[in-house]
Amino acid sequence: MIIVPHIQYLVKDSVPMVRAGAANIIGSLTGILQKDLSTAKLLPHILEMFGDEHKDVREGANRAAARFCEAIGPEVLTQFLPFFKKSIEDPKWRVRLEGYQAMVSIALKYQNP
Repeated sequence: MIIVPHIQYLVKDSVPMVRAGAANIIGSLTGILQKDLSTAKLLPHILEMFGDEHKDVREGANRAAARFCEAIGPEVLTQFLPFFKKSIEDPKWRVRLEGYQAMVSIALKYQNP
């Protein structure tokens, strides 16, 4: 898809709000793109954003990860668990909140009937 390289470029932008916006777009794209393309092109950037120095980017990474897991399937959840753990231990309360909300969202999506 033609937009993916542009999103990959925005993830590296020097402005934190641009990186946070890129996280939001990545989360939305995972439901549109094929699973293999999402996993190959978008997953590494979500994981990278969990380590960003700006809290808005880390918050966006949590939301993108939740959408990614919901769109791709529970098999990718194991890749995100260490990052969710890191998020709920983050010094910024909003990042911790997003981490908890992401995990709840995923749990509700895949709960047993």
